[in-house]
Amino acid sequence: MANLSGNAPKDTYQSLLKLESNGMPAGSTLKTVEAGNGDATALQLSDDDAKVNGTLTVTEATDLDSTLNVDDTVTLNSVSTSTDDVNALFVDANGVVVKRELHPNAFDGQDATNSFSTITATGQTDVTSTAPNQTLNLAAGSGINFVTNNTTKTITIDTTGLFQNPMIIGKYVGDTGVSTTIGKIDLTAVDNTTNDSSFGVKIGSEFSIDTANDEITVVNAGIIKIDVTLIVSVITSHSSADVLVKLFQEDAAGNANDIVTINEHLDGLSSNVEYRKAIHFSVTRLSVANDTVYVKIKDATPSNSAVSSMLVIDESNIKIERLAS
Repeated sequence: MANLSGNAPKDTYQSLLKLESNGMPAGSTLKTVEAGNGDATALQLSDDDAKVNGTLTVTEATDLDSTLNVDDTVTLNSVSTSTDDVNALFVDANGVVVKRELHPNAFDGQDATNSFSTITATGQTDVTSTAPNQTLNLAAGSGINFVTNNTTKTITIDTTGLFQNPMIIGKYVGDTGVSTTIGKIDLTAVDNTTNDSSFGVKIGSEFSIDTANDEITVVNAGIIKIDVTLIVSVITSHSSADVLVKLFQEDAAGNANDIVTINEHLDGLSSNVEYRKAIHFSVTRLSVANDTVYVKIKDATPSNSAVSSMLVIDESNIKIERLAS
């Protein structure tokens, strides 16, 4: 390393450093450090600050006790790593580097932020996320099913049968005779495989058929619609006949309510020629749990005009549909 020993000032002044304009002391304003001949260096000094206008290379550990202002790029050639530290450096809105402690799960492959902020549905209370990694639950309403696929990350909303109310169609045993004593018509069990049996549509635990007592049970309370269709076949040697039809709703205690009574007079019949008549009616009712519904029918023709044959044809049925709970 060269020194100034044995050299005259006139021969070495160019290697000496001074402040610009020979100003001393430095004061509070940064002043450029110059060579003895006035050439500017990259260094500026004041009483409290120092500035390098160029690349500052640090080869050893350096401690800073105050603010470091950088007007250009900072390049880190070697940075130590950590597998358990959760502190990180960020730049704030003013360009200042700040430290922040992250969530412990920030580096384990999980999302440490809220998976959603707010989900809004018109007319409903907002669903908001209040913590990281919360689960949003989707609840299927009546008639809706969710089909999930984790491989494709999809949720399919299945609305099959959404607009189909639970209903039961009680089919009567084909060509059932009608006597002069009022009585129930024989019902078939739910099968859904043949037109000769009763049908159930989404009935679940809503309805059941009691074939022993020929009645339909409404399991749950609510609003129901009852449709009755009877096709009656009559053969008589007279010109008229009468049919009496009654619809009953009975509670679990056995109290029966005669809902509808139909007196159908069949006139203009040809002697001993089959005549068919469709009797149809509909009624909407409130039902309590375990009410039963059934139909009774009677040949009400006066004895002086007795019929040879009166039958309920097999396409006859009673349908009960759930409208609301």
